[in-house]
Amino acid sequence: MTVSDAARAALAATETTSETITFAEVVTQSRVRLNELLDEAGRSSPMKDGRLALDMSSLGQRDLYAISTTDDGLFTSDERTAAGLELSRRFALALSGPSGVSEVTGDYRVVYNAAADYLDSQSAEQKAEADWIAAREAVAKAIKSLAADPSTPPAGIMDDPVADYLAFLDQADDDATDTGSLAENLRQALDKRYREVEQAGLNPTFQKSTGSGGYIDLSGYDARAVSAMALNQESLFSASEVRVASAEIKARGRAALSAAYKDAGESGDPTAFSRNIVSLFSSMSAAERQAAGWSNSLYDAAIANYETSAKLLSMLSNAGSAGSQTGWFSS
Repeated sequence: MTVSDAARAALAATETTSETITFAEVVTQSRVRLNELLDEAGRSSPMKDGRLALDMSSLGQRDLYAISTTDDGLFTSDERTAAGLELSRRFALALSGPSGVSEVTGDYRVVYNAAADYLDSQSAEQKAEADWIAAREAVAKAIKSLAADPSTPPAGIMDDPVADYLAFLDQADDDATDTGSLAENLRQALDKRYREVEQAGLNPTFQKSTGSGGYIDLSGYDARAVSAMALNQESLFSASEVRVASAEIKARGRAALSAAYKDAGESGDPTAFSRNIVSLFSSMSAAERQAAGWSNSLYDAAIANYETSAKLLSMLSNAGSAGSQTGWFSS
């Protein structure tokens, strides 16, 4: 379960997600990186009560695939299960925003195109699997079917992963992650960082602009963990830590909205900003929305704005096809 210092040093500069290194190297480095994550979180297993209890978002697709499929004793059963759950979570996350847009616009090409992009982004090892081949062929069939009627999700296509995802949405109200464990992990990581800073003779600080002290940076932590810290439902964090986490997650939300606005402006589509907000909202967990201050009112306003913009575009389009501006004002 451990890797020598020499092996660690040799692999330190290697990027696991790159297709240029061998799969055997990916396996070895994945063991190193998983050890580091478990150590930082103070955990011996990435699972707790059948749920994912470790933030594995920093691991690449090839890392996760290596962990989930390597059955030679290098990884435990819990670790292989956790990697599989993380891969499933990422697929669901990739579809969550687009599926929200599809529900609002009635165009299911959006979610199927997102599935195609996600599958195409996977590694050569994953693409060689029979399950990947079947899923990609099913998505291609669905996209072809949607060309004739984009408003109706394709039915009866074997191995269609999007259909499975949409069916899951109707049944589930949570994912496979134990957010309480993520909060505990972050508590462990912060305490470890505090000790490192203090041992260096510095005072821990969350203020990067001070230029002094040991800076504690939350930007590298997954939004689920930072949101759990901001909400502090387990009472693990101090009032000052909660304020910092709240500011961090709200700053991420503002940055996402700013990027969505910029993207919409560049698209030239009046409905784009509303659709982008719906996509962002749908891709966030309930805890993330609460921590970021995104209420259902924001979602409702985005839908109302989309419907109004879409109606105006339709009216203008009809008026333009009539060949006279007077059509804009007709009943």
